[in-house]
Amino acid sequence: MKRLSIIFFLLALSLVGGCEEKIEEAKKEFTLKASITSKQLGSEKGTFLFGVESNTDWTIGSSAEWLTLSVAEHSGSASILCSYTANTTGKSRTAKLTISPVRKDEATTQQVLITQSAGSTGGNTGGGDNTGGGDNTGGDNTGDDNTGGDNTGGDNTGGDNTGGDNTGGDDVPTGVVVATVAEFLLADEDATIYQLTGTIGGKITSHYGNFDLTDSTGTVYIYGVVDADGNLIWDSLGLEEGDTITLRGTRQSYNGKPEMIDALYVSSVKNNDNTGGGNTGDDNTGGDNTGGDNTGGGMVTNGGTPHAGWAELPAEEDNDDYYYAYHMIPDKGNGKVRNFAVCYSEELGCPVWVASPMHSYYTAKNTSRSDAYGPDPEIPSSIQVHKRDGYTRGHLLGSSDRLVSRGANVQAFYYSNIAPQLQDGFNTGGGVWNNLESYCDGQLCADTLYMVNGCYWENYNKKSSGTVIPTHYYKVLLRTKKGNTGKWVVNCSASELKCVVFMVEHNSSQHQVKPHKGMMMSVAELERMTGHTFFPNVPNAPKDSYNASDWGM
Repeated sequence: MKRLSIIFFLLALSLVGGCEEKIEEAKKEFTLKASITSKQLGSEKGTFLFGVESNTDWTIGSSAEWLTLSVAEHSGSASILCSYTANTTGKSRTAKLTISPVRKDEATTQQVLITQSAGSTGGNTGGGDNTGGGDNTGGDNTGDDNTGGDNTGGDNTGGDNTGGDNTGGDDVPTGVVVATVAEFLLADEDATIYQLTGTIGGKITSHYGNFDLTDSTGTVYIYGVVDADGNLIWDSLGLEEGDTITLRGTRQSYNGKPEMIDALYVSSVKNNDNTGGGNTGDDNTGGDNTGGDNTGGGMVTNGGTPHAGWAELPAEEDNDDYYYAYHMIPDKGNGKVRNFAVCYSEELGCPVWVASPMHSYYTAKNTSRSDAYGPDPEIPSSIQVHKRDGYTRGHLLGSSDRLVSRGANVQAFYYSNIAPQLQDGFNTGGGVWNNLESYCDGQLCADTLYMVNGCYWENYNKKSSGTVIPTHYYKVLLRTKKGNTGKWVVNCSASELKCVVFMVEHNSSQHQVKPHKGMMMSVAELERMTGHTFFPNVPNAPKDSYNASDWGM
């Protein structure tokens, strides 16, 4: 009987212990904390990043219109990109950021005080820091910060503030908002008329005059340029890529991407000494302008591909299901060093491909893995899939490939770069995809490696029943054979280049399988399978064939 009593006593203790554990779980502590409490800004426009550490849902807002935020709400920890306009008044100004938990009882509201120094009350009415280009005088970005080869002599349009007073040289009418490209992209889609000044890049047609407009804060697509009567006038402008132009128009969206459509021409300035800027400095470690070959560099786009200097880009397709985004690193090279581009499928809730330059510049360990999973701000958040049950979140462009800065790594965690992958035997140590990633790391060279990571759905169509998980994953690679030519691939002959595809089945049966000849195919063969056009900006890319021995196979 005594023995039985002891057993009941021990059982009671264990039950009490279990209750205490449940009580402790119910008392979970919620965290909501900003990495800064205040920030002092200079008078010129710019951006900065700060972090929010949290394990709950929260919102964030700004008390001032001159300071905008990359997100309005989030779940868990995140990095926030803040963009601010120039202060052209003679007084300093402040803004308050308020970070609040969605469920008020979970955490304490946080506030961050932002103070911006007083600016000059005269001149530079286009935003205070020469939005017409001029800050980096004709290729002055040849060293240190732009070591990825970006903007080495061309993207900063001539270096003499070729936009005149940066507003296009005329008085701005009442009601017209002079803005940077970044401000325009973040603006609401309404009747507001914005005035933009920037560099012409990537002209597609001589009739409509579609092109990319780039300033120091980003790039926006311009569809058509008209005169005061609404007539297309591109042919009469006599302008070329690299020239500076000032336009006015409203923010409109096409396939979820903000654009300026039928932009009203205001003024322009020829940039005669913007010769394209090819590799003017010793510190162009990419050899071939990995930052984009100065989007005013004279390359004509091919097959509907924007950003003519981006050799890795596939062509855009006329497909209502696809959304495209082109990301510049916000905290490197004044926002002029590119990170990656993505094509995202709304129907499949998955990236179709992610294209990126690969170079030791990007892998320099200046930061750590951010784990800042969040929606791509350039793609509607409602169509982006965060995670699929039973699958790991597989980066198409790896986090370790973007350690050059915090901003670059944060962008690598956009949902648009995340695809569902099996972990065991595929995306884990010794898994076939993991082994292929390691192989590609070994293909980095003094010249740039251009890579497209993609998903493939075998026999999938809209009438199919079942999963939309990719059946295959692939990597498309392009680089010079020697790897140290110092030449941009667009200027290379076919005999100087090599390109290939590695295609792997998405299953868990390939643990310890390393890249081999059986995974290889020509780029042209992948184009026939997928319908995509790869490397349209590289006319001599040898897409019809490959030599396995060129790739160490």
